[in-house]
Amino acid sequence: MDTSPTPGNSDRTPSQPTTSGQDEQLIYDGPFMEYTSSDESAILQTPQQPASPQPGPYQASPPHAQPYQQPIFPPPAPPGRRRVVIGAVSLILVLALLLSGGYIAWYYLQPSPKTAFPGLPGTATALPQLNSAFTQQSCPFELGKGIKEGSQVKCGYLTVPEDYAKPDGKKIKLAVAIFTPPGDAAKSRPPFFYLTGGPGGTALGDLGSYIDSTNLDSITLGRQLVLFDQRGAGYSQPSLDCLEMDQLDKETRDQQLSEDEANKRYIEAGQKCRDRLTQSGVNLATYTTINNATDVHSLIQALGYKQVDLYGVSYGTRLALTVMRLFPGELHSVTLDSTVPLQTNLFENLPGLHQHAFDTFFKGCSEDTSCQHKYPELERTFYRLVDRWNQQPETIKDAKEGTFLVDGNGLVNWLFSALYVTQFIPMLPQVIEQLDQGDTLMFTSMYTLLFANQNMSEGMYYSIMCGEDMAYTTQQKLIEETQKLHPPLNTLLMPNTKYDYEICKVWNQPAVPSEQKQPVKSQVPTLILAGEYDPITPPSQGEMAHSTLPKSTFLVFPGTGHGVFMTNICPMTIMNSFMSNPERTPSSSCLRSVPEPPFI
Repeated sequence: MDTSPTPGNSDRTPSQPTTSGQDEQLIYDGPFMEYTSSDESAILQTPQQPASPQPGPYQASPPHAQPYQQPIFPPPAPPGRRRVVIGAVSLILVLALLLSGGYIAWYYLQPSPKTAFPGLPGTATALPQLNSAFTQQSCPFELGKGIKEGSQVKCGYLTVPEDYAKPDGKKIKLAVAIFTPPGDAAKSRPPFFYLTGGPGGTALGDLGSYIDSTNLDSITLGRQLVLFDQRGAGYSQPSLDCLEMDQLDKETRDQQLSEDEANKRYIEAGQKCRDRLTQSGVNLATYTTINNATDVHSLIQALGYKQVDLYGVSYGTRLALTVMRLFPGELHSVTLDSTVPLQTNLFENLPGLHQHAFDTFFKGCSEDTSCQHKYPELERTFYRLVDRWNQQPETIKDAKEGTFLVDGNGLVNWLFSALYVTQFIPMLPQVIEQLDQGDTLMFTSMYTLLFANQNMSEGMYYSIMCGEDMAYTTQQKLIEETQKLHPPLNTLLMPNTKYDYEICKVWNQPAVPSEQKQPVKSQVPTLILAGEYDPITPPSQGEMAHSTLPKSTFLVFPGTGHGVFMTNICPMTIMNSFMSNPERTPSSSCLRSVPEPPFI
């Protein structure tokens, strides 16, 4: 059986960028997009990529521009305090010609750096001897319309050690899908590896199922696209899904529980999940970003690739940065979308992220003439609602998902989570105004889209976040950070601090090596994308990563939430230009045509 990916066979390829004196004249013309920056008003959408929504009725389903906007990152919340997690599978997507001449030889032949990470061999070059194997099998997820298995997509499993320090020990399987666009273009370009958000998100079940014959060219950008579910997540085996937590969430959606009772029951469910996983033989200590990065290396080697274009979104950026540090010679380029620098600590940052997100949103409305005129008391109205719903929670009903009981804290979580989704942002002032008038229709649709049926592996989430972030802070530090918030956010979020700390005590994950918490310094060409309104990975985090990556370009997109790439044609154009020639700074002139939120 042929176990290696087969390049496509089409001559349809995005043309190389051409310049005429100025970057503003950069022109792209191909089957997936057209953009001429000399005509800034002519940003065109691809056939399957809707433009940003115009003012109008709220849509009952997420816009296809961001089909995977299932944010994954802040901790999954216990009953009564649901909060969406970070993005990206958000969101977001995937995306060159090889570097020329002597530079390729110099760059790729550089010896891999020594590492001091326990569980990782002394040099990266030792890893291929582990004989990680890719075996082609039927795709485990539902294929998009018109996608034929064996031609446009091939699937299989990569077998790797659960513990790289014990290469002959227990093995695990990573689910892989390789999409190939029609034509010969993919043959001349490095394959494109997509690292999803989380930790614990699924790439195959979300992005893989979304790809169909009408958007294959566009999503792959004319390159062979490699998706895989990270260890413990999605279709990979074993699964670290916490069914106990999922069941508790469904059982208590319409119950009014005290903070103490909600936390107690959720932590008990977490303990049951951890006990079940460990009793089944899962070594949770091996589910780390370092081992995830080594899995990426193993997959590159098993598929026979020399260099790849790496794209990470949300937690996927933390993973991409780790690959950059450990295996730089295998990378042609890296795109970091909604960045999580390794030196940051989510649990410590979360209070300040809430404050920054709300300040950005309310300031954005106040500085927009139309929004300020329609909603002159927007911030005051919102916090009045929070106080009212804390005194008397609201019951909302969705025809498909059932009944939810939402208190003021739930309302805060909703607004924070809704800011992830670029196409939701213009609607938020109107939804808040409607809630103040007793109309919950739009809110109910948005709430259930954000919080019902989150597709993630809680076990993978806690294994990574407790060992990489909670292990490097203290309960007192978390309390101090929360106390810095303005009222009423400080009192609303203070219980979260206790919960986050307690759930990681239950998970009992060992701390990762301190080297993993150091900033990544790399010469790999890197594109860093940030959204102005992103609540969980704001532009300041992208700028932080940019400061230690000397060959990086950092771009902020106005009016944009979490996960930039698929929000409109501008980031797609920029990414295509960058991946085609990572050594040249891509034109960003189209940013002038990216609007602030068109508040309705």
